[in-house]
Amino acid sequence: EAEAAKAEAKKAADKVGTLVREAKGKAAEFAGRKEAPLSEEAQGVWDALPAGADELEDRIAELEAETSSTSADGNSIKEYERRRKEIEQLKTRVDAAQQAIAAQGGKVAGLEQAWRPALEEMVDRVNQRFGSCMAAFRCAGEVSLSDGRSLDEHGEPAGDDDFEKYKIHIKVKWRDGEQLHVLGEAGRDSGGERSVATMVYLISLQEINPAPFRVVDEINQAMDSTNERIIFKCVTEACKDGGKQYFLLTPKLLPDLDYGEDCAIQLVFNGPHNRRRDQFDLSRFC
Repeated sequence: EAEAAKAEAKKAADKVGTLVREAKGKAAEFAGRKEAPLSEEAQGVWDALPAGADELEDRIAELEAETSSTSADGNSIKEYERRRKEIEQLKTRVDAAQQAIAAQGGKVAGLEQAWRPALEEMVDRVNQRFGSCMAAFRCAGEVSLSDGRSLDEHGEPAGDDDFEKYKIHIKVKWRDGEQLHVLGEAGRDSGGERSVATMVYLISLQEINPAPFRVVDEINQAMDSTNERIIFKCVTEACKDGGKQYFLLTPKLLPDLDYGEDCAIQLVFNGPHNRRRDQFDLSRFC
């Protein structure tokens, strides 16, 4: 369209130029004649015509410049059409991607329904065992599942669920008047309290994560005597179901502990003043 307009304008300019040249050529023939003067309107039209070929060429150049500008607008239109088509293609791709995301979201929701209830059931079993063991210490405890949603200004879960951010929260309360808090939060718990909660949680996992044996190294070092006795009792009670063993490594044990028939004690003697093995008479102790 722009090229057609340019050609039409050039054709009109050429025609005007021809007519003007013919008119100016014949003007000399009438110069010497005594004709009636031109009216004001006719004289204005005559004076508005280019005075010569140079002026006419300038006008033609102006028209060509205008048609060039029109051509630039034509290029802009072409660029617009190209980008519009590209936008439509991108919209199509976005729609397809959104449909694929929705389909995958449905699959993820289906998979979540398959494992989420089982996970929550296991956490609930651990929570019940943990709470009952903590009650033996005249304390309170809770085990809960924290999902991957962020907390809003009111502390409530909100937003998308990110499975990578799932975690288990172990909450404890050691004294009356306190509120349940996450174990180790802001350094509120002493070393002995953390040891007690850790051991109780380990015992609570026994039902859902059976293992032939567990090794605990010096868990009682930071405990007071009361908590140490309760922990030892929890361990022995956990082993009564059968198929469970705990190896407790410690440099000391409290006197008068109730070991029971299923508990074995191995004493390790070592040091520069100890007898060699070949000099040790085991029969004296058996």
